Amino acid sequence: MLKGYSMKRILAVVIIIITTLILTLSLMGCNSRQKTVISDPVNGYRTITESNKFCSFTFEFSDFYKIYKPSIVTKNTMYNFVSMSLTAPGKTTSMILPDFNNSGTIDNGITYTPAYIDIHVSIDWGSASERLDGVIEDVSKWPSFELLERVPVTVSGFTGEQVVYVDTLLPFPTASGEQPLEITRAVYFNVGNDVWKIEACSEMAMAEQVKSDYEHVLQTFRLLE
Repeated sequence: MLKGYSMKRILAVVIIIITTLILTLSLMGCNSRQKTVISDPVNGYRTITESNKFCSFTFEFSDFYKIYKPSIVTKNTMYNFVSMSLTAPGKTTSMILPDFNNSGTIDNGITYTPAYIDIHVSIDWGSASERLDGVIEDVSKWPSFELLERVPVTVSGFTGEQVVYVDTLLPFPTASGEQPLEITRAVYFNVGNDVWKIEACSEMAMAEQVKSDYEHVLQTFRLLE
């Protein structure tokens, strides 16, 4: 009986090890399908080429930005996405925050990102136009919201919409009493049933620079086979 019991335990351990190896190799196979190549800067621009199990694309971006390797999220079959961010160097400012303990306010220093450019792909999401409608409905709740533009555009041969709007950058006034604003430019388009968003957002002081950088991304953006 003791020998039989030991053999059963050994067999169970072997099965667990084999199962773990199969799962590990399976996950390695999925991860190996992602390849990100970023070039050295040439005339102030880098080229990124991204390939993964959901999509492949390439574009140029200003070397001013720090790039984060694309994240692939596959929580379940209902919500899978690919996301990539280019971020400008951080800035520090003072912001007036509520002091809930003393029913007053406090002057608090914060560091924030003054500008970013995002590429986001929602897999099997549906209508890009409906997704944009929902975004506008949400941001329009800010008192400072102002829709400046919503026009048709074409990116890498795909027709979509570009929206430009202004809203609040920070939730509380700065130490000077100002309520800083930000400007967002975003393109939404469909590739099949996937919704693509290429978005640039910046504080107003950087609006022209970020607009130029964003337009360069759009002009050089290509979907790959």
